[in-house]
Amino acid sequence: MMFCRDHGPPDPPADDGFTLIEVLVAFAVLSVGLAGLYGAMATQARVDAEILLRRDTLREAQSHLDRLLAERAPAGDATGRYANGVAWRVTVTPLGRVGGPADITSEPARVTLVATDGRGRRLVSFDTFSLISGAARRSTP
Repeated sequence: MMFCRDHGPPDPPADDGFTLIEVLVAFAVLSVGLAGLYGAMATQARVDAEILLRRDTLREAQSHLDRLLAERAPAGDATGRYANGVAWRVTVTPLGRVGGPADITSEPARVTLVATDGRGRRLVSFDTFSLISGAARRSTP
């Protein structure tokens, strides 16, 4: 063992702290973990927003379809936007008379309502059958 003349034996290496490398590695591991957590939270926020948009659109579309069926909408196409900005398209396709009294003023039709988001993805789609206003038919004497 080696001694210094003035000070005695040399001091052992200090083990009372972290090296710069250890701190950098810990910081890198923490950063990767936080980035993964942020990514998961961002994905969940997008999913939540899409669920809310679909729910609101479903309510609007159900109400819209109820009004169309109650009013016996005329044949044809119509388009528009709901309050939440979702585009909708309604198609009423007559199926032709299928019998019944000659003076009936309604005929069966297929009613299709489709709502799409800004990227053209289908959010809601209804396809049903209803009576629509038709021309009054009178029997000839």
